[in-house]
Amino acid sequence: MANLNYAKMIIGGRVTADVELKQTQSGKACVNFSVAVSRRTGQENATDFFDVVAFDKNAETVSKYFHKGSSILVEGTPTQREFTTRDGQKRKIIETVASRVCFVDSREEQKPITNDPSQYTPSQYAAPAPAFKDFKDIEDDDLPF
Repeated sequence: MANLNYAKMIIGGRVTADVELKQTQSGKACVNFSVAVSRRTGQENATDFFDVVAFDKNAETVSKYFHKGSSILVEGTPTQREFTTRDGQKRKIIETVASRVCFVDSREEQKPITNDPSQYTPSQYAAPAPAFKDFKDIEDDDLPF
C-alpha cells in the first residue's frame, strides 16, 4: 500500500523582498524568501505570506531572476523546523522547501539582476506560464471520475 503521509504545496504570488543568495555551512547555495498571496474573503481582499527556502539550482535561479514584486510559482514540501532566537527563546516555523520554481511574468520582466547581460543567454529563461484565458472550461462529463 502506498504511503499517503505526504504533503505538497503550490504557491503562486509575488516575492515580498529582494532575495539574497547565501551558502549553507556545507557550501550549498540557499535563499529564503516570502511569497505574498492574495485571496478573497467575502467582499474583502486578504493577503497571506508564505515562507519559502530554496537550495542549489533553484536558489541560484531565484536570486538571479526574482526580486521584490516578481510573480512566482513555487512547488514544494511544507516542513517545520525549530530554532532558538538570540535571546534563548525556542521557536517553530513552517516553510516550504521548493522543489521547483517557475516564472509567471513576461520575459521582459524576467531579466537577470546583473549589469552584464552578456553572461546570460535567452535559453536560460523559462517559458512563461499560460494565462488563465488559455485554459478551457471542463465540464463534469469530461472528468475521468
